[in-house]
Parts: sequence; C-alpha cells; structure tokens
Amino acid sequence: MPPRGGVGEWSTGWLSSTAPAWSSRSYTLPVTSDCLLLTLPQGLDRQRVSGWHFQLFDLGEGEEQGYHRAAMPSGSWEPMDALTGRGGPEASSIWFRAEFPHPGWGERTVLRFDGAFMAANVWLNGRLLGSHYGYPGSFGFDISSFLETKNTIAVCVQATGEPGHLPAPLAGLEEHGSRWWPLGIVGRVWLERAGSVIVQSLESNWRLTPGLAEASIKTVVINLDGREMDIMVGWQMLAPDTDTPKVRWRRPARLQGRQSMVLETRVAVDRPELWWPWTLGGQPLYTLVAHVEVRGRRSTVTARRVGIREIDLEPSAGGMAWTINGRRHFPRGAVLPPLPPGDSADPIGAWRLAGLDLALSRGQVPSDRTADSADTAGVLLVVDPPPFLPGEGDEQAHRDHMQESIGVIAPHASAAVLLHRGGGQVSEAMSSASAGDEPYQLSGTARAEVESVRRAKFQPLTALVLRQLPDLDEAEGALAATTVLADWHRIGDGDSMRLRFHVVNDDLAVSGRALVRWRLRALEPTGWLPFVRDRSGEVAVGIPAPDQPPALYEAAVTLPGEGTVVLELGLEQDGELLSYLEYEIEPD
Repeated sequence: MPPRGGVGEWSTGWLSSTAPAWSSRSYTLPVTSDCLLLTLPQGLDRQRVSGWHFQLFDLGEGEEQGYHRAAMPSGSWEPMDALTGRGGPEASSIWFRAEFPHPGWGERTVLRFDGAFMAANVWLNGRLLGSHYGYPGSFGFDISSFLETKNTIAVCVQATGEPGHLPAPLAGLEEHGSRWWPLGIVGRVWLERAGSVIVQSLESNWRLTPGLAEASIKTVVINLDGREMDIMVGWQMLAPDTDTPKVRWRRPARLQGRQSMVLETRVAVDRPELWWPWTLGGQPLYTLVAHVEVRGRRSTVTARRVGIREIDLEPSAGGMAWTINGRRHFPRGAVLPPLPPGDSADPIGAWRLAGLDLALSRGQVPSDRTADSADTAGVLLVVDPPPFLPGEGDEQAHRDHMQESIGVIAPHASAAVLLHRGGGQVSEAMSSASAGDEPYQLSGTARAEVESVRRAKFQPLTALVLRQLPDLDEAEGALAATTVLADWHRIGDGDSMRLRFHVVNDDLAVSGRALVRWRLRALEPTGWLPFVRDRSGEVAVGIPAPDQPPALYEAAVTLPGEGTVVLELGLEQDGELLSYLEYEIEPD
C-alpha cells in the first residue's frame, strides 16, 4: 500500500515479507509517522466514532481490493466493539471500517485515535490521510477539508512477529500452543472540535523548596492553518478535588502557518499538597489546564492530572539511593507482566495487595492507562525501554518511536525513573529522573531471597525488585510493609538456640511500639502432651521509621525437640496483626 499523491511516508528495508500470490511486489511496513502526535484529548467538543466492522488478512492485503474506498467492499465484515484483537502468523493485518455523518460544527475537526498496535494507515472517503507507527502513542489528523455529508473511515493496522517489531514481553505470548500478539486499534476513535491552533502536549517538571513547589511547564502548540496566527495561551492549576485555581498565567505567541512551537514557562505553587508512593503518604493530583485563544475566541482547551513530587537518585555503595520529596526511601517492587494493549485487566491493582510500591517495566513502555492507574495507586514506575538491536530495523525510527511513547507517560507523577542504555535523545523525553545504572536490586520470588534483601535494607542503598509478582499468599508476610523477619544460630553443642528478630518498616503511617510474638513447636510431635514442650515468648519492640535500617532484637531459647521445628512469628500493634510468618528450622 504505497502512499499516493505524496501523502504518507514508507520506509524501505524494514520487516519485508512475501506478498500474497496475487501481487508481484514485496510489502514493507511503515516505521515512520505522518500524522499529528496528540498526547491529550483536544478541542471544545468531541464525538465518539462507533459502528466499526473488521476483517483479518495476511500482511499487505487489502488496498488493491479497494478496502479503503468509500463504497462498501466485498467480503464478510463483522461488527467489533473492542477494537484490539489478536494477530498471528496467518493474520498480521486487520482492516476496520466505520461511517459517521458530518459533525455539524463550523470549526476544524480533528480525527483522533487513542492508539493502534502496531502500524496504522488511515483513509477518509478513499483519501489516504497518513500513517502512524508504534504503541503507546495517540495520533490524529486534521480532516476539516475532507469532510462530506456522509463519511467513511478505513483503517489498516499491521503487526508482524518478526524480530524487532514487537516489544520483547509481547513477542512470546501463546495460548493453547499457538503464538499470538495484539493487533488493531487501541482504545477509541474520536472526532474533536477545535480551532486553528491546538495543544499537542503538556508537561511539568517540579522542584521543591520549603513551603513551595516550582515547576517548569512545557507546552507544544501547533498551527493547523497555513496563515500566520497571533495567539494567547493561558494556563491554570486547579487544586486536588476542586475547581479552584491555585494559580493562573498567560503568554502571547505568534505562529507561522503550519508551525509547531514549544512554549516554556515557570510557575510556583505555595504550600503544595505532595504526591507520594502509597507507603509514604497520599496521592493528591492537581489539574493543569491549558487553553489557546485566537483573535479573542477559544481555539482549544485540554488538561492533564499532575502530581507534585521530586525524585532524586544518588550513587551509593552497591546501588542507587532513592530520595522522594526530600525523604530517603527504600522502594519494594516487582517486574510488570506483559501488558498487551486492549487488555482490560489492571496489573497495578495487585501491587498494593502485595505491599509493593514500585513497578518495573522491562522491554516495554507502559501505556497511558497503566500510568494513570499507578498515579492513583501511588506506585512508582521505572521504565527500562526496549533497546535497539543492530540488524532489526531502522535505528532512527526506533529512537523516534521511543521518544514519542516515553513522552506519553513522562508527565505522570508515577513515572519515576527512565533507564537510558545509551544515547541522550530518548532519556531527555522523561526529564524527571533518569539513570544509566539500575536503581534497584533484582531478586527472585523465593522467600529466602526476599528476606535476605529486606534484612539488609540500605546495604546497599537501593530498591528491591522481584523478577515477577509473587504468590500473594506465600509471600504475604515477607513482603508486608511492616514486618518482622527471623534468622537463628545454635549456641554451642547443646539444644539452645539464639533467635534474631529484624523489625522492618517501609510504611510512614506505622510507628511506635509493637509486640513480637513467637512460638517454637516440633514439626512432628511425639510422646504424651507434645504441646507441653513448645517454647513461646514475646518481645516488646520499637518500629523504625522508613528511612531507618531494621531494628534488631534477640532471644535465647531451648529447642522443643531433636527433629525439625517450626517457628511461628507475628508482629502485633494495638491488637492488629501486622505480619505473620512461619519458618522450618532443620536440625544441624
């Protein structure tokens, strides 16, 4: 499907595959984007495009059969509500069609897609509008000049399983022994009413001083018209859960025809409500609103939720020390599972259940929806984007796509750290914090590994990240934000043992005194009234602050038998059980 009339860009030498038998040409996927990159909803009004129908095909099939034309083509077109389907080796191309009437407004109309996986080509009434490559990333087109009384959208979305095309976590998906990958439109498609100048992106980067938060605000605006435009851009910051502006400001600008401009301003918020990971505090979210006026008339308005916070990483012995809003922190996290676009499940929801406040995305950039969930849940996101591998595509195209997709999540409060594996272009897309070295220590999910790292908190000064989310029942006690962990050793050659209790706390809301209750019992009791031989006791302990190392307490005890014994260990405060663990202690 080469572009016609000079509209759209297609790359050569990338993921070519053999065309169907009816065609004498080879087929190449697009890896560049010829469209508007729109990270936020636009305009003064919006309508959802619905009534979609689809067909699945082999790669490269469709245009010669006229699937892009306004007239309904032949074939079986099935209705589809959820627009993200499943592709595979025999179905790597999906065509969508939908009809809509003229929206009826006099201003411009922007056709906006929440996303598509992976390469999308869009036609309106038989005219090729352009293409977009990569996910995540919202995109659109100014269709004002092409609208008719009745309109037909045709979209072809393609994704292949060839090396370098799919993010690594999505390249190995299987079900019943068959390989599959996501394919299709992601989210929804909108008609948005706007004037001649729109806002493409809106970002903030915060620095804290006592009683004050200062932000640099970067706003990208674009003139859709061919004429020069004098504009007035206005911003306001709304306090959490209110419509009350904390601060307002304005700035004029002049745009040449079709020009895109980056506006950088600064703003200060007095006595700010700070966003924290859930283990340290609440997650208040401000609303940053931007609007554009042209000749005194509103052209567009858009907004995004903003969390005020500051994250710093400092090299330390054996790791990277985390500081959040001036407070030293020891995050606990796990590697995110594969995140197929279109999956309605919310993976972040399990993180708080597991007592975790950090999610590591390896080889895949999380979506805007995942970042929204992390903002609300108070879970830090560390993004380790997929690297470019020589021989698997176009390096500049890879960097462009990474720049766009990381820009989608960079403005989120939860977007804590971006790992850059070389090259500054991508790392600049998320300026809040970045690191060349991993600011975490990977651990297996076995309880012994988890406990070893937690007992050595701040040695090194870094975060603990599990290679996958553990079984919540098996790891519940070891992962609890406030817990007591144990180790032990024999005293001499007798039947005495010294128990050591490590009280670990990563929850700012928990402090004060608590009680460690323990009990030793034989795993396989023998004899008359075996419970008489059980050993138990309690130790009054102080709960350390999250920025302190574990508190250590000891107790000497005589073993209840010669075989394997079980140590039952609980931490209580004011009648509430904060954690419970059991250990099996083998005889020497």
